[in-house]
Amino acid sequence: MRQQKGVMNELVAMCLENMGKLKRQKVETLVTIHVRQMELFGQMRDLVKDHKIKDSNDFEWTKNTRCAYRNEE
Repeated sequence: MRQQKGVMNELVAMCLENMGKLKRQKVETLVTIHVRQMELFGQMRDLVKDHKIKDSNDFEWTKNTRCAYRNEE
């Protein structure tokens, strides 16, 4: 969570800089993608808490994101 906020703060700071149109569009696209990704991870966290995601093969886990679960024992 702390890393996500750090990335968002960095992207927001970049938006405040003076830059060309193409670079600004790229940064704004990254902000949009990052916000959506944060929302998805929040939804997944809630699904895990509600026991609606039971394992790493569950459809709810993989339907919107390209992520992998790696059990580090």
